[in-house]
Amino acid sequence: MQGPRSAEHLAAVDEHERASTGPVLDTSAALVRAESDHLDATLHALATRLSSVPGLKVTVTYRQGKLRRLLGDLPYINDLNRRTGPIHKLVVAIGPSSYWVDAGHGSIRCGRDEQGLVSEELAFSAWATALFDEIVKQNLINYESMVALRRLVEQDRVD
Repeated sequence: MQGPRSAEHLAAVDEHERASTGPVLDTSAALVRAESDHLDATLHALATRLSSVPGLKVTVTYRQGKLRRLLGDLPYINDLNRRTGPIHKLVVAIGPSSYWVDAGHGSIRCGRDEQGLVSEELAFSAWATALFDEIVKQNLINYESMVALRRLVEQDRVD
């Protein structure tokens, strides 16, 4: 009798675990759905903001619709597929690194490539921090170079 009672007990425990994880799963899925509704607009804003930084190479790839995938790259299809479509991939090249964001249906993956090799996938907060630190460092180098060039031209010396 011990065997069947143990199986019944395990079934009851398993049923209880499924009942308690169901609402947690539903809640977390609802949170992701709510944020994914704004994902594309947020990525467009990020691409616009990064494109405004002088000297920063930003490449945006847009998700292709079914019609374009069927017909290919035709001139009149390009007119239909304006740059307002959903962003598929955003790549920022700075120094020897490339920072990328892949946007899939309601989710994002972020990472950093070092000289063409995939080096690591990062959480978005770590990705943004590393990218912005690299941009600040590159901007400081560019600023110091421009100041030194101006001094060289104006005063025939570099301090």
